[in-house]
Amino acid sequence: QHSQLLANNDYGWKVSFYAKLDKHHILQVKNVLLLRNCKTTSEVMKVYYGEKLFDDKWKQKRDEILSRDGKKCVICGKSEGKLHVHHKQYHFIKRLQRHVDPWDYDDKYLITLCESCHSRGHSKFKVPVKYI
Repeated sequence: QHSQLLANNDYGWKVSFYAKLDKHHILQVKNVLLLRNCKTTSEVMKVYYGEKLFDDKWKQKRDEILSRDGKKCVICGKSEGKLHVHHKQYHFIKRLQRHVDPWDYDDKYLITLCESCHSRGHSKFKVPVKYI
């Protein structure tokens, strides 16, 4: 399992990445992010939400949704190529000033889309945010 690391420097840059040592003791790094001028925790947390999609809890939830939807796009029926699990709605916890973790959504807010339908949907519509 990769561990998340966050480093700062004197020039206002934050570097975030996931790293682990493999069986040959070679450091493997993935999902490197360079953040500039993030002054608040909530600004940084917006970036980290995308990183949570690498978490095993999200991978399990994603597999459940893909299976539920027959491993095909619910709009066009395409089953080959890359499939995405799309959040139909985002939930933001006002008290904590952060989004709900992607794996903690009720299944009714998640659907399987092919890359094309997912991209087309995001270009036409904004995902609604529910403040809780």
